Amino acid sequence: MFTTDDPDLQSLGELMHTARLGWWKADFETREMILSEFLTELLGIASNRISIRELLQLTREDYRDRISDQFLALKIENRFDETFPVVAPGGAIWLHAQLVRKLATPEKTLKLFGYAQQVSVGDRREAEVLTLESNYRALLRENKHMDELLDHLPIGYLRIRLLYDDTGTARDYMILSVNRTAEQILGIRADAYRHRIASEIGIPVAQHVARLASIRPGDYQASEWCSPRTQRHCRSFLYNTPNDPTEIVILNLDITESVAAHRALDEQEKLLRNIVQNAPVGIEIFDREGRLIDINACNIALFGVEEPEHILGLSIFDNPNFPAEIKARIRRGEGTDFTARYDFSKLNGYFRSSRSGTFEWTARVRCLYNTQGGGISHYLLINIDNTELRRSQDRIAEFETLFRTVSEYAQVGYAHYNLCTREGFAQSVWLRNYGHAETDSVGDIVGRYTHLHPDDRPELLEALERFRTGAIQSRTIVCRILHEDGRTTWIKNHLICRDYRPEERVVEMLGINYDITALKHTERELIDAKERAEEANKLKSAFLASMSHEIRTPLNAIVGFSQLLASETDAAARQEYIDTIALNNSLLLQIVSDVLDLARFESGGLDDVRTEFDARELCRETVASLRQLAPAGVALRCEEPLPACRMRQYRQGVARVLSNYVRNALKFTLHGTVTVGFAAQRPRSIRFYVRDTGIGVDADKLPHLFERFYKVDTFTQGTGLGLPICQSIAEQIGGKVGAESLVGTGSTFWIDVPTVE
Repeated sequence: MFTTDDPDLQSLGELMHTARLGWWKADFETREMILSEFLTELLGIASNRISIRELLQLTREDYRDRISDQFLALKIENRFDETFPVVAPGGAIWLHAQLVRKLATPEKTLKLFGYAQQVSVGDRREAEVLTLESNYRALLRENKHMDELLDHLPIGYLRIRLLYDDTGTARDYMILSVNRTAEQILGIRADAYRHRIASEIGIPVAQHVARLASIRPGDYQASEWCSPRTQRHCRSFLYNTPNDPTEIVILNLDITESVAAHRALDEQEKLLRNIVQNAPVGIEIFDREGRLIDINACNIALFGVEEPEHILGLSIFDNPNFPAEIKARIRRGEGTDFTARYDFSKLNGYFRSSRSGTFEWTARVRCLYNTQGGGISHYLLINIDNTELRRSQDRIAEFETLFRTVSEYAQVGYAHYNLCTREGFAQSVWLRNYGHAETDSVGDIVGRYTHLHPDDRPELLEALERFRTGAIQSRTIVCRILHEDGRTTWIKNHLICRDYRPEERVVEMLGINYDITALKHTERELIDAKERAEEANKLKSAFLASMSHEIRTPLNAIVGFSQLLASETDAAARQEYIDTIALNNSLLLQIVSDVLDLARFESGGLDDVRTEFDARELCRETVASLRQLAPAGVALRCEEPLPACRMRQYRQGVARVLSNYVRNALKFTLHGTVTVGFAAQRPRSIRFYVRDTGIGVDADKLPHLFERFYKVDTFTQGTGLGLPICQSIAEQIGGKVGAESLVGTGSTFWIDVPTVE
């Protein structure tokens, strides 16, 4: 083994230097080359490591493309033996380079090893090389002119070189040339493809390399296809050059317009045929001699033709229902329209028909001229049954009437107008929805919107500006309209751009608006209902919390004293327990009764039977029934004097209100009086009241007294439902409740009861 200090290695280095010979290694994975010390110094580069591309750039320009192609082809091929000039710091020098070994690693990377020798001046091989150089340079000049010519060809031009493996099978190809037209047709960049191997740039080589290799020298193949990148249709000619069987020229002719034209022509022909066959009018086509050559289904049905195949060839001039003057006009090549009564009895064997009688017939005859010679080529006859036409007109009129009726009923209006000129048509409902008179025009509204709410106008104007610039194609806007009579309505606008040609001052808009005021009211009602439901849910929680306390208190007393009663032997104590149990039974019953009554009243279950009664007697009965509840020191009495007052109303409900008022007054009155009375409030209205000398209520608490579960004093026994029950009864009989109070002086609770005739 040699070492760096080995004399033999030093001698070998001196020998190679004297022979102007150096070695090189190339790695296609890293795209890097390692050069010997001699080659590094010879080429004047700073490091012995250099990229393959940088090294190939040192090749003189007129040799660069060929040497680059040959060297990069080593990915597939196994031979490289070239003599070429490179540009060194001291000027151009000639190198002879050869591949010595090609190695594929287990990681499937490709490594190359070879040598390069500087060719000395005056050497015979150098002379031969210089001669070849001169010839090659001339050839390059010719090729350069040819490349410039090909680059400006109006057809796509590509030149490729097939790459073969050791078995002689084409495995890949290198793209040598791509002209500008090919770039445009294929949607590629030439610099990204030129001198590149197809498989490395993502081209599916396996799909077509065998086809390319099958083209024999001097032969060609043609095909039509569509470029997936540009969607351009191409007709390709693949030509194998006779001088080099590995080189193939591909010419791509852009036939997109031709394909589109043929397709359009086919579609038009199919469309025309479809129109003729499915037209809602009868169509007959005659040749220039006037002989029938085609007829559509509607015409067969119109005339009741029994044998359609037998009428071809009939002459238009033999039709017995054609007036003589019409036939004369047709012969002169004049188109004509006429209306006549078609009489089937006049056919006389002209053709067999299943119809009889007559019908109102409108015919239109047109002469079709040959675009080349100018003479008549065909006659076109259109037959119309006016009966069907009138029916259609009646149906259209009926539809228009129905549409107007629906539009008026549903308050749906429409308009179409040019946003640039503000000219167009608007339906009367559309105008009214914007708060304008039916005599106003579209131009009076669009862009001005004088009746729009000031807060809504900017949004609509901004939308129109975006339509004008093409930023949007449709928009829906809800806005308010301020009418001259003081009304405010809501409308929903649907705006659609149907035709956008701003360069021609055409921005055609379709506008549909409809009144949604009722929907807005419904929406408000739904929101209110939702809020009421949420409030009811809160009240339910409050109800459960309050009831759990109010029911538990008397129930605990009942349970507790019942247990004590079972074991108590003293008669006086037992009686006290019984009285306590009875009192709490009464309280519990009152709580349950209040809850059930409130639920019944609020659900509309009040059985408010109107009867005639005396208001004075009602007050006296209320005082008499509740007098035993009055604590010591408190007098429950009627207002004196009270006149007799006959009235018709829901007596049980009014009595329930007075009873609740009196019970509340007795709770909060420690001494003094609780007075029940009434007075005429206004015609056909009586105010019943309960006035006490109790503790009174703060002014800030008065507005809450009739709310459910509200209690001024949380320590006082009660559910907080008595006064809400009074309010529910008052509302259902059309009355009103209220209270007045002064802290330390007393309170007055009242109910206004309307009398019923």
